[in-house]
Amino acid sequence: MTDGLAELHPWNRAQADRLMTDLGRLPHALLLAGPVGLGKNAFAWQLARRLLCAQPAADAQPCGTCHSCRLYQAGNHPDVIHIAPAEPGKGILIDQIRALADFLQLKAHSAPSKVAVISPAEAMNLNAANALLKMLEEPPAGSYLLLVGTQLQRLPATIRSRCTRVEFPRPARRVALDWLHAQGEGGAEAELLLDLADGAPLRALELKRTDYLAQRRQLMDDVTALAGPQPDPLACAAHWKTLGAARCLAWLEAWVADRIRQDMAPG
Repeated sequence: MTDGLAELHPWNRAQADRLMTDLGRLPHALLLAGPVGLGKNAFAWQLARRLLCAQPAADAQPCGTCHSCRLYQAGNHPDVIHIAPAEPGKGILIDQIRALADFLQLKAHSAPSKVAVISPAEAMNLNAANALLKMLEEPPAGSYLLLVGTQLQRLPATIRSRCTRVEFPRPARRVALDWLHAQGEGGAEAELLLDLADGAPLRALELKRTDYLAQRRQLMDDVTALAGPQPDPLACAAHWKTLGAARCLAWLEAWVADRIRQDMAPG
């Protein structure tokens, strides 16, 4: 189970408490929506864990000791399934959704419910989305579908309209910086990383771990050199090839946007 044991992030705890307190009113299909880097997948798995727990604690959290919780912690719970692309960059296919339908039709093995986490939901191709639509219209009893999405415009409107949407806003800056500090990232660099990640703490941490700041400095030096008296486009191209087209284009887009904002700022 990918991210199955990931911890719930502090900025998502209030939302988790709200949903977990009264599971009797929880919709059968949730669409967890928001930018990359806010912990939506960890949230989905914590909610799945709560739905699978047979003896929740007084604070509505999973007990961690029942047979169902122990199966979950071992990573082999038979009543939860993760639907994701078979390979990075690939789509979720109709055969995977058909397998999900078969899974949900079976009686729960050791939990009160059966749970499916679909992430990223927008990776479903059209045939897969249409197959899922049938389950959303006639959900099997005792089943929950947790869809995690970032680019919701890629999801058919029929799918979006049949799920209860749960929005994940960016956390307050102080909360995000405190969390980054707890991960060993503090000071001016943490603030810069958070700005570059558009306020998403997990994205900021990923940028740090992939040496994004050093790569960004290289890109800035290259752009400056290209505007200088002796430009060397071949050297620039060689640097950028090692970084990858997607990262270079994303950085250039952000750089151009920053320059436009600076030029439009009042005197």
